[in-house]
Amino acid sequence: MSEFQRVGLLGRREHPGVTHVVSELLDLLDGRGIDVVLEDRLATLAHFETRAMQPRDAIGANVDLAVVIGGDGSLLSAARTLVKHDCPVIGINRGRLGFLTDVSPDDGLVNHVSSVLDGHYTTDKRYFAGCRGSWSSRFDRAGGGAQRCCRQLRYVSANDRVPASR
Repeated sequence: MSEFQRVGLLGRREHPGVTHVVSELLDLLDGRGIDVVLEDRLATLAHFETRAMQPRDAIGANVDLAVVIGGDGSLLSAARTLVKHDCPVIGINRGRLGFLTDVSPDDGLVNHVSSVLDGHYTTDKRYFAGCRGSWSSRFDRAGGGAQRCCRQLRYVSANDRVPASR
């Protein structure tokens, strides 16, 4: 039995090929009896509307594994939310470069994901940088006197350095 009993599928429906990748993953996961939750952003894709749907933050709290379908930007965006839940992530590349994603759909998608589900994988820890800040300003409204404006900001980011040959 797989350690992953509930898997979340996340992604951007705008990426070409996402519908095909989601269909392949659903066939694989359904065939193994694994419960699947789709990110609500995928709701408009044909024939997936009968599936369980949740927003990204809820998926991170309720699944054993998240599969992000998209490019590096999609993976980084999802990771910022999923990191709060210590949820493992697999990235399926549908973008251009794919430095951070783990699998290309053209390179045996089903075999790669099956290997992970069978427990044949290594974990790669990634580090996030966070910062908080605030700013405050005063401005004069015409005839209304000085007003104060304050705003709290919070950012979390992750990235990798990738060496390139010359």
